[in-house]
Amino acid sequence: MSSRSIFLFVTGAVLVAGPLFAAPELLSLDDAIAEALAAGPGLKALGSSAEAARREAKGANRRRWGSLDGVATYSYLSDDVIVRPISRQLLEGGFANLPFDDQQLHWGVVAEVPLYLGGKLSNGIEIVELTAEKTAALLEGTRWQVRFNVTSMHVRQGTPGTCWLPWRQGCRC
Repeated sequence: MSSRSIFLFVTGAVLVAGPLFAAPELLSLDDAIAEALAAGPGLKALGSSAEAARREAKGANRRRWGSLDGVATYSYLSDDVIVRPISRQLLEGGFANLPFDDQQLHWGVVAEVPLYLGGKLSNGIEIVELTAEKTAALLEGTRWQVRFNVTSMHVRQGTPGTCWLPWRQGCRC
């Protein structure tokens, strides 16, 4: 082996192993709790679920207003078809005067207003609101559980000022 190869091997080993033997980062208990709350993927997912449940509760309240839909279709046909139903007045002018066309546009508006649903709507809204409250309470409880876990880990280690967080690999508090 040449001295150049040995030099490159030793240099690479030092560069790779350097961060492994670095001094751990100092963290206070409050910083460790804040980082655990910010970095927890379960908390982020639960926060998204709570937000979705809150928005679903808002949407459920809007069902009382009813709905308004617009409809439009356009057709281009290979043959002419009659546009309106045949009536006695149309036939008076003869067959040539009937309204035939191969391009048709149809449009309309549909409005639905819930008049009476037998309590189905109000019960559904109440269920969705309770689900949103349950998800928000679960999120808050999980946050307190994370705080407790980090604090108990800090106390269990016994040395004041040291705190091990799994994602920080032995940081010091």
